[in-house]
Amino acid sequence: MGAQGSKVSQIREQVLRRAASCPHERCPLNAKLRQFPLQTHGALGSPYVLIGEAPGESSLEAGRPWTGPAGQALRTMFNSACLRHDLTDLQLEDVFFLTDLVRCHPLRPGGGNRAPLAPEWRACAPYLAEELGADEPRVVLVAGYRNAARIKAALDVDTTDFHAVGWQGAGGRIYRFQHPSPINPTSKTLGYRVAVTELFSRVLSDRLDQSAGGQA
Repeated sequence: MGAQGSKVSQIREQVLRRAASCPHERCPLNAKLRQFPLQTHGALGSPYVLIGEAPGESSLEAGRPWTGPAGQALRTMFNSACLRHDLTDLQLEDVFFLTDLVRCHPLRPGGGNRAPLAPEWRACAPYLAEELGADEPRVVLVAGYRNAARIKAALDVDTTDFHAVGWQGAGGRIYRFQHPSPINPTSKTLGYRVAVTELFSRVLSDRLDQSAGGQA
């Protein structure tokens, strides 16, 4: 990690620590600050960012983001992309800084997940703004159209629909793709799996290009 990556890592770590001690009165969530541990957010200084909605129940129990049913599907597509590049030992955490718009688990009464409410994602949005503002990322992936709409509403940040336009190259572009939730019919189709695998493959290609350029 270069000097810039180290600086970005420090800024994001500071943001994550502040979010972890966020006072309850700033947010209507009553989830008792159930968040992912700092060390599970992947490559803090990475120029590649993957934004989810909020911690899910099964992922929290595993102590690792993207390990519930949707996360397992996403990791399978990421692994397929890695195979294209003979990168069999990579994990999401090795490539991406993993973060969420909402930092605490939105608890459904009686247990389970629910969709975050507007006051909740608006209260958390400044943390995400700081993380993205630490340095202009090369590629940002936003899982879920609903999440992209919230980011637009809270931060006035536009995203590009990957499913509609495909890959347009790196350079600070922010892509939204349909969330791999098992209840999303689209995420069960072959076309969806091919598209998201291609998205990950392009990120890995860009990462390899950047690495080669740094060694030149």
